Amino acid sequence: MTGFLQTFAGLAVVIALILACAWMMRSSQRFGLRGNSLLRVVAAQALSARERVVVVELGDSWLVLGVAPGQVSRLARMAKPDQVPAATDAPTGPAANGFPAWLERALERK
Repeated sequence: MTGFLQTFAGLAVVIALILACAWMMRSSQRFGLRGNSLLRVVAAQALSARERVVVVELGDSWLVLGVAPGQVSRLARMAKPDQVPAATDAPTGPAANGFPAWLERALERK
């Protein structure tokens, strides 16, 4: 019985610590400690499981960054465009003729 009570008390302490950390995070965001408002992520695209390309807005310019574990590299810097083109959901190029197109053709045959 004592082992059960010790296990239960340890679990209660861990849960209390998790709740306290969550409360502290929420209260720090409420008081304006969210980060720098000059920096905004415009878009991000995963290249693999660990690498991605991120477009970041910094003032009146955009930075294209390559992000890998332990490394961030600036790939390009460009002026912020007046209008951002809308993303399309339909694939274009080689991806349009890939597996989704094959699956659609296969389903139409039935």
